[in-house]
Amino acid sequence: METFKNIAFHIMMGLTFLGVIIIYASFRGQVHWFIFLPGVGLVIIPGGLLYLYDWYDSRPRSGKERPRMLSELKTTGREIKVDLTRCKIKSNSWTVVKERNRGGYKDQAITALIDPELNVQHVRFESSIVEYSTTVDGRRRIFRSPPISRDKQTLHFLLEVQKETSIYIDRDMPRYYYFDLEFLTQ
Repeated sequence: METFKNIAFHIMMGLTFLGVIIIYASFRGQVHWFIFLPGVGLVIIPGGLLYLYDWYDSRPRSGKERPRMLSELKTTGREIKVDLTRCKIKSNSWTVVKERNRGGYKDQAITALIDPELNVQHVRFESSIVEYSTTVDGRRRIFRSPPISRDKQTLHFLLEVQKETSIYIDRDMPRYYYFDLEFLTQ
């Protein structure tokens, strides 16, 4: 998105500069209105759009937007206690085959003839999420954690040991929440 904004900014600046050149050229010679007016338009329209975008981007934000800081959500958000023994764990695992760099190409070719598995390494990755379902304001909601790089059994054990944590829900925009699983990183 930032690249798109940069490209749009440069295009608008180029159009504005083109408008200045057209205005200058029309004053140097005989003024032709059919050339002069598009030049004025090329100065005013992109310049005005850049000004409006800058004004929109720098205006103060209302309280209806997502909280910027996690600490703000923890202090002002609505706290829901979570019984971690009632949480569901969804897990996924996959294996990536990585090439081992063992010497030069000649060594790898000879090793591949002897045993092809010596040139590759199988790396296993595991990712899990924790889901908690509860009723909030009379509606059934499912809260999901961000992906956690742990296998299902280890994560289940850690949740059983911790027993309880919290979910913090933004009071203004309830779709934003934070599932507090910081104990997993300790």
